Amino acid sequence: MVIAGLGPSCEWFRDIASGSPASIELGGTTFSAEHRVLSEPEAVAVIAEYERRHWLIRPIVYRVMGILLCREYDGSPAAHVDLAHRLPIVAFRPARLAA
Repeated sequence: MVIAGLGPSCEWFRDIASGSPASIELGGTTFSAEHRVLSEPEAVAVIAEYERRHWLIRPIVYRVMGILLCREYDGSPAAHVDLAHRLPIVAFRPARLAA
């Protein structure tokens, strides 16, 4: 999953939203990918789980999210909803090969 840190105006987000094929590069390997934009409830759950799992870096996450949102970010349920509403989260997976 990837957050569109500059919002829906991110070039890569606009590209995939227009139907352009997506490709992912991980560790020097590139592959075609399918994608979908998470619904707001899904995105809120992903944000909350990420913050829970990465509690050691939570202050850094809060600071970065505050910068991206141009306001203080406190990790509250309301902040999760605001983040999910303003910065889309996209789920990617390897594309299925055509038979």
